[in-house]
Amino acid sequence: RVFILTFFPHPVQVLHPEEHMPWIISLSFRLKLFEQLGVFGCMVIRFTKQFSHLSPEQFIQKYLVNFIRPKEIFVGEDFRFGQNRAGTIDYFKEAGKQYGFKVINIDKLYHGMYNKNNSLRNKIKKEFGTAKRDQLKKIVFNDYVQLKKLNKLTHPIIINEIKKEIIAI
Repeated sequence: RVFILTFFPHPVQVLHPEEHMPWIISLSFRLKLFEQLGVFGCMVIRFTKQFSHLSPEQFIQKYLVNFIRPKEIFVGEDFRFGQNRAGTIDYFKEAGKQYGFKVINIDKLYHGMYNKNNSLRNKIKKEFGTAKRDQLKKIVFNDYVQLKKLNKLTHPIIINEIKKEIIAI
């Protein structure tokens, strides 16, 4: 069974409200993606300044060990958790060994899929004039319409890759 834990609002919006943080996808779209993935359940944690004071170990104990009891956890490349972002992916992987869960970097999964999928890169190049990720970031992250176009091309493939990982659980 797949259970997802996510935060709202984004930590940057709470801890650094002066910084403009464009949303890649909204919470409602995120929840729809989770539903398409066939997840068992989802916990949306309201991110507050008080919540941000949990240490990495407190977070792991309170939410993962005592509540969710995961077997695998998918995280992004820049994933950090706990007070002052003290918990790194490496820290999380070590905790996983102790508590019996595996940590999977979803960005590495995506990049691997992107690098293997010539058809996707060709569609992206046709739509945006480039398939280079650094150039795509400049195009889509400041233009919601362009971002939606990219998501329409990539999300179905990403969802299938994640489903493959989940089935392997």
